[in-house]
Amino acid sequence: MLTPTRLRAGLVAVAAAMSFSEIVAPGATGAPSQTVSLPGTSFEIALGSAAFEQGSTRIKPELLRAIAAWLSSNHGFEPIDAPPAVAFATREAMAAVRHRDIRDNRLTSQAVIGHGAAPHASTVVAIYDDVSRTIHLSETWTGSTPTELSILVHEMVHHLQNLAGMRFACHEERERLAYAAQQDWLALFGRDLFTDFDTDAFTLMARTHCAY
Repeated sequence: MLTPTRLRAGLVAVAAAMSFSEIVAPGATGAPSQTVSLPGTSFEIALGSAAFEQGSTRIKPELLRAIAAWLSSNHGFEPIDAPPAVAFATREAMAAVRHRDIRDNRLTSQAVIGHGAAPHASTVVAIYDDVSRTIHLSETWTGSTPTELSILVHEMVHHLQNLAGMRFACHEERERLAYAAQQDWLALFGRDLFTDFDTDAFTLMARTHCAY
């Protein structure tokens, strides 16, 4: 789950510079002239494109495959054939998933970003549900910037962890790789986790290391 305190402000600044999400094969006819190659994969990100299939709210399967391939190549996950389901929900609905997991003593995908950000309904923008293998994104998510797509990357890490049956000593340990991958993704576009999500190294360490 991601809960940045100044996500909207960061997205406005990024959108002024670039927006993207379409995946194209290298050298494809008619592809936008400005592309960013994903290291270790055959995918490229086409700047200035949409994350959704035309005329729908369904995220392009190629985008999910590209992110999964990049994570597999650069962060040690096994390749996968089936991407996660992706749904859009209110922040209250996503918070309910988290509270269910807390009640049932399950590790939920909580990725809190921002100074003093609290994981409550007004701040939740994404969460991964291990039970249904579904990434839930905020209804306001568009995937139009590297910053927004990094949220999808973060939750995709949790999907791959779930498929691999990985176990963790605490919730924070589960988040460590998700944050690392998110930072690496942002770095591909000259951005970073600290600036885009208004956080710092100390806060991030607290979010990714067991308290005991």
